[in-house]
Amino acid sequence: MRDVLGPAAEQLGLHGVGTLHEKVARSLKRPQGLKRRTKLLKHARPIELKSPAGLYVGKALGVPFDSQRMHRVGIKIARGIIYHDCRTLVPQESVICFGIPLQQVQTEREKELKRDNPFWVRLGWNSCLHDMFADSVAVRRVYLGHRTTPDVTIECTMGVMLLATFFIVGTSFPLPKNAPKQFRFHIDESTGAWIRTDGE
Repeated sequence: MRDVLGPAAEQLGLHGVGTLHEKVARSLKRPQGLKRRTKLLKHARPIELKSPAGLYVGKALGVPFDSQRMHRVGIKIARGIIYHDCRTLVPQESVICFGIPLQQVQTEREKELKRDNPFWVRLGWNSCLHDMFADSVAVRRVYLGHRTTPDVTIECTMGVMLLATFFIVGTSFPLPKNAPKQFRFHIDESTGAWIRTDGE
C-alpha cells in the first residue's frame, strides 16, 4: 500500500512524504522490493499527468487501484485503533470500510452534511477524538453508546486518513468489561433507556 499510495501523496504535497519516498526507493532495491515492483508494474498503463488546474505536466505509469486490498488495510487500521482505545478486538467482518481519494473529502463532506449524514455530523462534534498515529496516519473517531440488553452496545464512527486516501469506517461492538477507565463514549438518550428508575 505504501508503494502505491506514496507517489499520490507526494503529488499532493502531504507532510512526511519525503521520508516515505526515501524508504520506498530503498526497499525497491532489495530482492523483495524488486518482486513487488515487478508485480505492480505488470498491469501498469501510460497516463497523462495534470496539475490541479488541469494543465498537462507530463506522462507516467498508472498502477490499477486494488480497492479490495485497500479496504482490508483500512479495516486493519480501524480494528487496531479500536483496540488501542478500548481493548477489544472487533471481528473483521463486522467493520464496514471504504476509501475515497483525499482530494474528494471536502466535497463529499459538504454534500453529505446537507443530508444530515450521521457519519459526517458525528465527525464534526467537538468531542471527537483526533490523533496522529504516524506521520501519514490521522484518525478521527466518535464512540456512541446505546443501552441494549444485557450490555451497552458501542457504535463507532471513524475517519482514517492514510496518505492520499480517506477511509470511512463504521462498526459496533459490546462495551468491553476490561475497557480502560479513560475510555469515554457519548450516550444515546433518544430511547430513554438511560433514565435511572427506582431500584436501579
